[in-house]
Amino acid sequence: MRNDFTSKWDECTNLGWNAGIFRVFPEHFLDFFVGFSPAGEREFTFKWTEETPTIESSYEFKQIKVTQKKTGKECCLVLTLINKELSDLFSIVCFDLAQATRCASSSESGANIFFNRLKRWSDLLSKGHSKQMSFQERLGLMGELCMVDWITSETNIPINIVINGWRGPEGDTNDIGLNGSRLEIKAQLSTQPVGIKVSSLTQLADDGKALFVVLHRFSAAKNGTSLADLIKSISEKIGTNSPVLMNFQRKLILSGYDENEEYCYESMQLDQRFVYRINSDFPRLQPNSVPEGISKVSYFIEGNVITRFAIDLTEPRSGRIVVTT
Repeated sequence: MRNDFTSKWDECTNLGWNAGIFRVFPEHFLDFFVGFSPAGEREFTFKWTEETPTIESSYEFKQIKVTQKKTGKECCLVLTLINKELSDLFSIVCFDLAQATRCASSSESGANIFFNRLKRWSDLLSKGHSKQMSFQERLGLMGELCMVDWITSETNIPINIVINGWRGPEGDTNDIGLNGSRLEIKAQLSTQPVGIKVSSLTQLADDGKALFVVLHRFSAAKNGTSLADLIKSISEKIGTNSPVLMNFQRKLILSGYDENEEYCYESMQLDQRFVYRINSDFPRLQPNSVPEGISKVSYFIEGNVITRFAIDLTEPRSGRIVVTT
């Protein structure tokens, strides 16, 4: 797994740890650098000349040290990797911090995005963080990855667009967004009644874009597919030494996935996939359809009342679903 950061760290290694720091993403309007500490630890440095942002004391990581320095008007924040075995994870974190700030309109807003993003990584990788994905979270991730794998196998949409469009790990309202359409991915066991569990008022809200719900029904199977299998399949399509692969790995981490856990190899069989086209007649709650004061809801839509909204995912232009080309 390589990107601009990894390549620069390799250059630094060849030149020696005392060679200084090197700029990465030179086209970026924020100043990011890589180098090594005197002890030979990888370091990522963000420099700026604005007023010193407030660094929250809750920025804690298991194996990453966070320090802030100021010399005159120049400020910098340094991330130092303590455990060399986590170099790939460190590259992903640094890559994400740089990518997230690309859309900023100014250095000040870029710095704010940087520190908000750093806080998110701190929460995910904080000391003592040991929360394992629940079974339902793993099932949900399998549903999303099944859809990503299907799109990359059965359509001609470039894989970088598909990976960028996988928005579930980013905390967006819907799990996949492609070509102006939204896909909400659901997963349940085949032993459960067919239906859709909706977790918010905005999940199926009408925003003018085409919206589809994809429901996957799984059962445990000795010769089925695991999360590790799906990730391998998608990774092989992306290829090695690619920023797209780095982005994919980043989203897996944000999902809570840990490749060292036994659940990665839980074998599941996809028994059914239902695709529903959401239109004005589809039974759902929306922000403007509930009494004033109600802002958080969770509800279940029974499958027998939405059969007429089902479409065939394999038919070209079926319901004008985004993934058919």
